[in-house]
Amino acid sequence: MLNRLVSVGLIGPRFDLPRLNPIYHPDDLKLLVEPLVGQAAFMDHLPSGYASLISIGGHAKCRFETVMRLACDGKLATLSRLDAIPKLDGLFVSLDDLRDQLEVPAPSGITRVEAKRLLRINSSTVAWLIRQGWLPAKTVKHHRYRRPVTLISREALEEFLNSYATLGMMAADGHTQAMHVARKLEKVGIFPLDLDCRLSKLYPRTPKLERLFDPGRMPEPTPS
Repeated sequence: MLNRLVSVGLIGPRFDLPRLNPIYHPDDLKLLVEPLVGQAAFMDHLPSGYASLISIGGHAKCRFETVMRLACDGKLATLSRLDAIPKLDGLFVSLDDLRDQLEVPAPSGITRVEAKRLLRINSSTVAWLIRQGWLPAKTVKHHRYRRPVTLISREALEEFLNSYATLGMMAADGHTQAMHVARKLEKVGIFPLDLDCRLSKLYPRTPKLERLFDPGRMPEPTPS
């Protein structure tokens, strides 16, 4: 813990001489905590969604020293305590408050769930297309919850739809059942790609297919 606080400049050594280990005073941590105690609101019980400064970083997927820097800078408005003179683990903050401070602008891209909805295919097919490189994707941190999120670019989806059609999209556009579309295509010699039976049906996009059903394109993005 001490090394982490030192790394962000919240605690400094009393003596730091060449070829000697830095020397810290036992009161340094106390001097760091005292102003936080003064800022913390006194509460008779801990509301739901609160955790101590020591442990809340694990819930928010950030480092302890980041939490401490925000607290020392006075940016955590929900800083609270249950005791008159608490130690560091007796200071609490709301997880939503911490996430508000950590939140960054959302990255551009389409999630797996959105791709599933747009292409009208199942989750296994989205995962397969990503693994095969047919839908290039990148993994980033969620802008608020900081968990890993897979994003597909709009351009990648558009390029995929330039070459392939999904049975689900054709059925939706024709306001009919997928099995009826598949049977009509089969009658004229148009067959889906030979994929695992658990995957959604995908067809090469050809003029012949387009004359029978509209395979669809990416909808225009909604203005933000």
